[in-house]
Amino acid sequence: MNGLWNSVEKLDSLVTAANWGIALTLLVAFACTVLAIKAGGRKDALTHAIELAKAERIANLDTANLTLQGQVAILQTDASVQQERAAKAEANIALAEQHAAEANAKAEGFRLDIAKANEGAAHANEIAEQERLARIKIEERMGGWKLSKDAQDSLSKALKPFAGTHFSLAANPIEEPFVETVDRILRDAGWIREAPLDDNGHAATVLLSDKAMVAFSSGLSVVISQDEWAALSPAADAYKQALLVDGFEVKLLMAVPPANKIAPTVIKFNIGKRE
Repeated sequence: MNGLWNSVEKLDSLVTAANWGIALTLLVAFACTVLAIKAGGRKDALTHAIELAKAERIANLDTANLTLQGQVAILQTDASVQQERAAKAEANIALAEQHAAEANAKAEGFRLDIAKANEGAAHANEIAEQERLARIKIEERMGGWKLSKDAQDSLSKALKPFAGTHFSLAANPIEEPFVETVDRILRDAGWIREAPLDDNGHAATVLLSDKAMVAFSSGLSVVISQDEWAALSPAADAYKQALLVDGFEVKLLMAVPPANKIAPTVIKFNIGKRE
């Protein structure tokens, strides 16, 4: 070390080396300074770019937020409109249900009215039918006794087994058509008509169609002598049963002398006014 300081050449070399060191240090410092300046500028540029990007992103976010807010406002408006429509629809449904209930009530009222009208009509028809039947009965009574075809056939069939039986007729003048019918059926069945006798046993002087004694009586009856009741009553009963086909009631009467006198072997048919 003492040799270094004592040698001019060595000190000169050391000084030279030191100067080079200083020069290099200055050069490095200069390079570092330039690098620092450039790096600082680059850093500022990058920072500025980042800030601009952030600002742009913030602006974009603000725009998106505004868009979303607008869409939310639109959705809220649509929701409000839908709610209003739903409320109106519910009100319309309630009104429709009310109208339906009123219509049902009216329909039920109409149904009850129709039922009452039908009931009244049925009652009126029933009364009309009763009046019609009553009118028919009156007309039938006014028109006298009339045998249907079935009753005539039944009477003829019932009387034929008693062919040869003698009979006489007494009738109300207004029943002359029925007298003709009965007389024809009896004779067609083989029965024999006799001249009628009055209650005293005398020949009748007033005759109807030269067949029947005039008698102003009512209803239908058959008179048989007490003495011949057992023999003649079956034939009389056949006459009675046959006329029931048309609902005609015939009374079987016994002639007990001396109050009632008829020919003992003759069945007397009384044809009175229909009532």
